[in-house]
Amino acid sequence: MVHGVQIHLTDPKVAPLTLLQFYIMQEAHRLWPDKNLFTLCEQSRLSMFDKVCGTDEVRKAFTKSFLVSDIMALWTNDIPAFRAKASKYFLYD
Repeated sequence: MVHGVQIHLTDPKVAPLTLLQFYIMQEAHRLWPDKNLFTLCEQSRLSMFDKVCGTDEVRKAFTKSFLVSDIMALWTNDIPAFRAKASKYFLYD
């Protein structure tokens, strides 16, 4: 039986939306350490996960200990450069 989960954002403007998936996987691993989501799934799905993340480095770093802190630098390093490059396209601040 699947019961589901609800997430309530108290401040959506600062919520790390793209990292939520990793926080959920981190906690799932904490609750069920013998269940590795990456080995339980069809192996063909890993390439899609890697494509969505932009690299396999994120998955490989994350699966070492299933901690968001292990991928934080990989996930956030390019944000300032991207914002600077994309800023000319922003319609609103």
